[in-house]
Amino acid sequence: MTFAVERHAGSCSYDATAERDFRDTLRLRLGLLAGPDRALMTMYLDAGHSFRQLARLPGSSPTTVARKIQRIARRLADETYPLCLRCRSEFTLLELHIIKDHFVRGLSCSRISRNRNLSTYRVRAAIGKAKQHREDQKSRVTDQNCGMPAQRA
Repeated sequence: MTFAVERHAGSCSYDATAERDFRDTLRLRLGLLAGPDRALMTMYLDAGHSFRQLARLPGSSPTTVARKIQRIARRLADETYPLCLRCRSEFTLLELHIIKDHFVRGLSCSRISRNRNLSTYRVRAAIGKAKQHREDQKSRVTDQNCGMPAQRA
């Protein structure tokens, strides 16, 4: 799986350092996963199994396994949950659980509301709060990199 491939005018350049950094990030965040998702990613990242070898276990196609791994990798690479964890004081414990369920485990709002016995409105509010926090953090970093103070609306 090559996430660090850049295509420029028909040519393809591969950045091995970016690929290695991405895999290291995924390995660090494997602990956030549970069950079959964690086992699948561990076998892919640490044991180095191919999609075809991994597909033999559940009896599915290599394409299905590749899509599942890409989905899990995209969720692990998302910075929303780690950013929220860094500012725990701004979130309740329940909100952090909802954020993890949605952004790391990939559960839908209705599924989270059923599992946690909450209203869908409450779940959507927590997810919206996390997205807003992520955008605020990105704008702070962007403003600091440009040497400009952060602007508030």
